Amino acid sequence: MRILKTAILAIALFLAPAAHADDADTTNFKKVFRAYQSAVTEGDQDAAREAAARAYKLGKVIFGTAHKNTAALALNYGRLLNDDEADTVLHEALDIYESLYGDNAIELIDPLMGLAANHTGFGRLGKARSFYVRALNIAEEKDDPNGRLVGILNMEIGQVALADAQSHEAIKYLSRAEDIFTALEGEDAEIRLAQTRFWIGKFRLANDREKAATEALLASLDTFSRIAPNAPITMTNHAFLIEAYERRGMRDEATKHCRAIGAATPVDPDQDYKPIFRRPPEYPARAGEGSVVVSLTVDADGYVKDPIVLESEGSSRLVRAALKSTESFRYVPRFENGQPVATTDVKYRFNFNYAD
Repeated sequence: MRILKTAILAIALFLAPAAHADDADTTNFKKVFRAYQSAVTEGDQDAAREAAARAYKLGKVIFGTAHKNTAALALNYGRLLNDDEADTVLHEALDIYESLYGDNAIELIDPLMGLAANHTGFGRLGKARSFYVRALNIAEEKDDPNGRLVGILNMEIGQVALADAQSHEAIKYLSRAEDIFTALEGEDAEIRLAQTRFWIGKFRLANDREKAATEALLASLDTFSRIAPNAPITMTNHAFLIEAYERRGMRDEATKHCRAIGAATPVDPDQDYKPIFRRPPEYPARAGEGSVVVSLTVDADGYVKDPIVLESEGSSRLVRAALKSTESFRYVPRFENGQPVATTDVKYRFNFNYAD
């Protein structure tokens, strides 16, 4: 997740070309840059990448290789690339900013975070850590140790650490971000706080601390359900709360979250209808392999009713395990005319591939 945005607006404010720039190059650059802006606005990453590459190439001719415009163009282009190619372009942006503003300027944060983002994922937090720490140190010195920018950086680092399964680092940064945004005022701080608490809730749930997860997720949902009730993060928040409550055995408390998702995202009758939460069946000892197909009814609250076996292959103990497992299932109920309704003849297949 990229918290810091591309530098489109910043470049648009100082597009005056260098004195030696060719008029044709300048006209072409403005045309290409407008195409880049449009592609970003429309979410067309391929078109944005192509236009950003051309704008960056023309920018070096028009502004020179050591101009802040060129650095911003490199930053925009680099963020649309991956791996080594992105590294090269983002380092060019960083080098220009360092030469213009020094080694500890706030302008360095964008390229540093871009470089960090390029090195995250698949267990690579270690390589990104130095970029994150340098950006955070600059923000703490230039902004305010308890300022908005510092909070944003702590939140992003915490998210990345969590995605890379670096639990200790994740909660350290996320907790710091929560403290900062709690103390700040305004809608932006409220939204950032809700985002941070969402990630804290996810962290707690992953570490089997369901009660703490519930508290963080409810606090997050309080904001998102008000300002963006149908947004993906709000739906995911509901889904995590369903899991937290189900794991705590508080099934009735999960009901409103099942209904909230069903009301906001109606289930497509042509799609396979799967439970939003389930516990896997316990494999009976020495039962061998097999399969069981069950038909069931999902009531208006998302509970399973009347499961029956349609077909089975293998030990009868697998059948009993499958039926027992359906008791843990929780579905998002289907809605008709704004009201949740029961759905009959829902099929679910269990495949038992473990042989003792």
